[in-house]
Amino acid sequence: MSTKPQPTATADSVSKYISSIEYKHFEQGLVVVCVIRLVFNYSVIGTAICSNMSDFDLEKGKNRAKKNAMAELINRERYRLKATAYLGENNE
Repeated sequence: MSTKPQPTATADSVSKYISSIEYKHFEQGLVVVCVIRLVFNYSVIGTAICSNMSDFDLEKGKNRAKKNAMAELINRERYRLKATAYLGENNE
């Protein structure tokens, strides 16, 4: 097993791959979707759902949806980094 430090995935480390961020609010419901598009033609989606119309705030929904999309992107980057390290260590 390798003792060298492994790279980590953070919001800062994945931000360089983002080409655009778009939001969609579905008027019929209390759902906000955030689509983060990456420079290599890959998209990650985050959602925010409010359970009560009187509590709905579009900006809060956008922030929550973006936070969820970024968390998904970071998790995928962590997987990629671990898989790359494993394959490098095991010469596969």
